Amino acid sequence: MAKKSINIKEIIKSEYAVAQEDGEKVYKIIKEYLVLDEQNEVLIDFAGLEKVITAFLNPLIGNVIRDFNSGGRISFKSIDRDLISNIREVYQGAIIKFKKDEGITNG
Repeated sequence: MAKKSINIKEIIKSEYAVAQEDGEKVYKIIKEYLVLDEQNEVLIDFAGLEKVITAFLNPLIGNVIRDFNSGGRISFKSIDRDLISNIREVYQGAIIKFKKDEGITNG
């Protein structure tokens, strides 16, 4: 098992994680690493960011849940209470959405 640290600011080249496209960009990097080995883990580092909004988090967190069944292989660094709250909200919303989508598909 290996753990890779991913600094969001370095990837998106901005202090503002506000665009959905940037969330998708970070997710693609995470996905490439996670699919290499089922044991791989990712540490997402929010250091140096001034603003992070749900438009950025939705594709990032939601896609991890959709494609890897949970966020268990993902951990976070350099986050404050507000960001923790936003991540939890996005995570819970994604769980509900994908369960609902499964019900529609399987129902």
